[in-house]
Amino acid sequence: MLCPERFEGPEPPPTQEIYSTHVSPSIINELIQAGTNLRKFESGAVRADDVPGRFDLACPTALQALAATLAEGLLKYGLDNWSKGMDIGETANHAINHLFLYLAGDKTEPHLAHALTNLTFLIHFDQHCTCHQSRAALLQLSKDYAQKAKG
Repeated sequence: MLCPERFEGPEPPPTQEIYSTHVSPSIINELIQAGTNLRKFESGAVRADDVPGRFDLACPTALQALAATLAEGLLKYGLDNWSKGMDIGETANHAINHLFLYLAGDKTEPHLAHALTNLTFLIHFDQHCTCHQSRAALLQLSKDYAQKAKG
């Protein structure tokens, strides 16, 4: 099932929004004590501490492999091709196929990076696309393959 919904991210702030250039230290301390997500550093700098996750714990080698595969896809298929929508069953099948090729010892492509890339697409489709039922589509894919195998 195709997912035509394209994730564009949160709405950007209005271009004419006015930002304060100075906030007094007492206001910052009050905000921190009130339980807001502000963090004050020893240097005096203040930053919102509301990042949903720990990106600093992600494996840099895997992220580099993902980025390299996305760059390869850019050259082969164009900018953001994956975000135009893909069949989720076929995307899962590609991820699984790359894992099996890796396990079989095939060295013709960076199979783990390609599997990871397909899995990131599936995560996106699962979390951001309401136009499909991913589990139902994968179940149908498995039924379709079983029918083809019977022949």
